[in-house]
Amino acid sequence: MAKKKRRVNPRRKPASQADVARAKKQAERAAVIGTIAIPLMAAHDVYGLAGS
Repeated sequence: MAKKKRRVNPRRKPASQADVARAKKQAERAAVIGTIAIPLMAAHDVYGLAGS
């Protein structure tokens, strides 16, 4: 009877350089969006930029 090959835990898999670059880009994008959102929301509250 053949043994089943054990699955590799994806958290333990070594990341390739492309995976690292992709994760870094996603983190940068999230940080920029979060940083820009705060002043835009404040401007919306102060000046009512929604047009209503």
